[in-house]
Amino acid sequence: SNAKNASVITVGNEILKGRTVNTNAAFIGNFLTYHGYQVRRGFVVMDDLDEIGWAFRVALEVSDLVVSSGGLGPTFDDMTVEGFAKCIGQDLRIDEDALAMIKKKYGQADLTPQRLKMAKIPPSCRPIENPVGTAPGLICAVGGKKVIILPGVPKEMEALLKAMEKDIIIPD
Repeated sequence: SNAKNASVITVGNEILKGRTVNTNAAFIGNFLTYHGYQVRRGFVVMDDLDEIGWAFRVALEVSDLVVSSGGLGPTFDDMTVEGFAKCIGQDLRIDEDALAMIKKKYGQADLTPQRLKMAKIPPSCRPIENPVGTAPGLICAVGGKKVIILPGVPKEMEALLKAMEKDIIIPD
């Protein structure tokens, strides 16, 4: 069959603690199913580098596409990008396109180390401008597979996923 496999990862302590209902996983699962993917696995992990790396590693075993949401941003507990980078054995580096997106949001004067963090991505990823928030989304290539890393704020996640639609659609 032409069906491709996908997995969905949600990152965040607040979801595991039951403070936030995981509407993102439902939205992403529905979106991927509509686009012809078989969603095989869903993961919810805490804000922890090892847990995040584990989820990406295990998801990539069975998936053509992995979509994560959460843990993307300026604060110390936003560690999805770093966890993913560790998983694929790459270092983070400042990406000029991502940096330009962040400068556009904050202005040159306000580039704090926390904000600069959002421009640091693995070399195999490219940033996609966040239409309704700050942190860029990422599209990453991993050995013929695709990983999409999205923010946890639902309206940002939805806007970025729609902006990436052409990168997600399976060619006939």
